[in-house]
Amino acid sequence: MDVVLGVDSGGTKTMAALVSRGGDVLRIRRSGSLDPLAVPGWADDLRALVEDLGSDAPAAAVLGLSYHGEIAGIS
Repeated sequence: MDVVLGVDSGGTKTMAALVSRGGDVLRIRRSGSLDPLAVPGWADDLRALVEDLGSDAPAAAVLGLSYHGEIAGIS
């Protein structure tokens, strides 16, 4: 199945979802912030969040992550 992974992470929470090609939300998860300035293990937390969504391999991903691309050294 073609699915898209969407992740929106802010200072207080993170929402992640798998959405079908037709726009149906298949799974959604919520976790704490992935702010790289405040959460040292943010990359491991992101990995665990995505793994918790299930085994569907996304055809595409859209990520909104705090400070990425805005502060040198955070990518």
